[in-house]
Amino acid sequence: MLHSWTRGVGFAAGLTALYGALYGLLVSESNALVLGSILLFAMLAAVMVATRKIDWYSIGKPVSERTAEKGGCAPFTPYRPGNE
Repeated sequence: MLHSWTRGVGFAAGLTALYGALYGLLVSESNALVLGSILLFAMLAAVMVATRKIDWYSIGKPVSERTAEKGGCAPFTPYRPGNE
């Protein structure tokens, strides 16, 4: 499903870390609120770091407009004789 064993190992490691964190939260009843808050903050920080270079304003636009705004190549126009 993941097309390689390295992705499978990474996925398994992520699941192991997640279940380990949840087990730690359940075992330490007295510190569950603090540990849960720290874990939630760490996850939010990781998502923010992972998505910091995404241009959220260009997601709904067509591809031709996105490349033209970024200074890329102009939108494709087919060649028509006499239209030079």
